Amino acid sequence: LADDAPAGAVQALDRWIQQSGMAESAVYVSRDEAFRRFQRDFPGLADVAGTSADHPLPASLEVLLRPEAAAGGVFEAWVADLRSRPGVIDVRYDLEWLSRLQRLVRSVEAGAFALVAILGLAAALTVASVVRLAAASRTDEIEIMRLVGAPLSTIRAPFVVEGLLQGALGAILALILLAAGAWFVQLRYGAWLAEITGLDRVSFLPPLAVVSVVAAGVVLGGLGGLVASRGAARP
Repeated sequence: LADDAPAGAVQALDRWIQQSGMAESAVYVSRDEAFRRFQRDFPGLADVAGTSADHPLPASLEVLLRPEAAAGGVFEAWVADLRSRPGVIDVRYDLEWLSRLQRLVRSVEAGAFALVAILGLAAALTVASVVRLAAASRTDEIEIMRLVGAPLSTIRAPFVVEGLLQGALGAILALILLAAGAWFVQLRYGAWLAEITGLDRVSFLPPLAVVSVVAAGVVLGGLGGLVASRGAARP
């Protein structure tokens, strides 16, 4: 709001915002209240704002928007109309910043999924290589099983089971290392993270995520064992 905005213009602006259907509420913040908030939220910069008599912080109206209203061309037109109202010198809102943040989050998620896929493929190939080496050391046993007429499923089963066990053990070991890392971060940097992020503590993965990681390890290990067993069981 402009410093010289008359009380009547501010009241009219408040009524217009309330009646527009775009806002849940509008709260008037005086210059003195803005100064107190600045001192409370930025104690290290309290001297920069000056004193309560000559600080540059203006009075404002804080508007809480309706979630369904804060999007689309109607909202943009409403913001443009609001900027042209008497007594208003600026309108600031975080929608554009939030949109950029959402795009960044989606990009990070896509990169994370791609990384998980690559690591999963690497894990399956690693298990397959280990099982294939084990199969190479059992060539005589496999040949004897073929000679006595053992079905392919019987020949392949031990290698698949070995892959399942390796995948499960690898996932469990990874979870143990991750839990140790989370405990170390909480012990060493917990207070700093709480101050920066507002989180009370760094918590480990929820039980469902732990079970999912172990299950993924078992599946990938089984796939690796199955691929290796197909090559080992060929005549």
